[in-house]
Amino acid sequence: MKIQCIGAGPAGLVFSILAKMQDHSRDVVVYERNLSNVTTGWGLVLSEPMLQQLANIDPSIVEQLRPHISTLNHIDIHIKEKTFRSSGYQFLAISRLEMINTLRKKALDLGIKINYDSSLNAEDLINFPADLTVISDGANSKIRHQLKNEFDTDIDEGKNLYLWLGTSHLFNDTFNFIFEQTETGWFWAHCYKFENDHSTFVVECTHETWAKTGFAHMDEKQTIAFLEKVFHRHLCGHPLQINDTCREKAYWRRFVTPVSKHWSHDKKVLLGNAAHSAHFSIGSGTKLAIGDAIALAENLKSSNKLDSACFTDYQHNRQNESSNLHIAAQNSQSWFENVESLIENDPLEFSISLLLRSGRLSRDELTINLL
Repeated sequence: MKIQCIGAGPAGLVFSILAKMQDHSRDVVVYERNLSNVTTGWGLVLSEPMLQQLANIDPSIVEQLRPHISTLNHIDIHIKEKTFRSSGYQFLAISRLEMINTLRKKALDLGIKINYDSSLNAEDLINFPADLTVISDGANSKIRHQLKNEFDTDIDEGKNLYLWLGTSHLFNDTFNFIFEQTETGWFWAHCYKFENDHSTFVVECTHETWAKTGFAHMDEKQTIAFLEKVFHRHLCGHPLQINDTCREKAYWRRFVTPVSKHWSHDKKVLLGNAAHSAHFSIGSGTKLAIGDAIALAENLKSSNKLDSACFTDYQHNRQNESSNLHIAAQNSQSWFENVESLIENDPLEFSISLLLRSGRLSRDELTINLL
């Protein structure tokens, strides 16, 4: 059996590893549009249950990841020159590139072929036939878009704009939400340390604020300079950085949620963000993607043949298992899209509302204190 996977992110690599381990005679090939040392984004948020899933595949994967993981035990909310802290959490953060490199090494050790700098489209699949094609090239999947009628895909686009940045300022063991008001409106940042010398720094604002500020007419240096000024109290003299190995300029975007009626067509299957996505504000995108990869591999293992029933079961099971996560993500996204109607509330009540936004935590479970 020949299996090809489009996209060498966590989902594509985990699925490829499992598919090969199940049957070493399978010819598993991965195509990735970026170069081998390039990835979009900065850090990823993991969890202990997710690490256990990876350990069940191969304990050595987690052994290699552990030294590079940062543990985040608190959530700090910075609003109107006050800081509120909520404790009792255990988020795990790691460099996206570190995780991909670890999974890539395992894939290569198994004999999986990874072709980098290979941007395939739907027409290319005619020239690269396979018994199974797994499409895991992200929420903005080019192939899924080209086959949107076959997958019956609609795209829900978020209202806010965000910019995925990094910084050498370290936020230690805290996940931070920072809110700052400017003459053109409110900006906020989602920030956390993910390695010894870098933190993720995602900046978000409403479209109205983005337009009033004039980002459409700013170049990269102007954009960064403006945002460094907005968040200067929290950056402590450290610069903001763009992952310029992937982008030629500051790339503002809206969060994209693909909704496909069918996750499979003619032995082509959607995986991870190409199939469904969870808003970045709940930090569960990698959890969702790896869960998909494991489920698809298990369905492939238990099915006697590659047929529609195998793929339908995979879609049905993953949609059911992830339904609560999707509800939480939608609640969180909606909350941030309505920040400016909430932010004039008392800072403590605003912070409590932020912590409860997804519906996964009750007021009785919450601890919060003014620092």
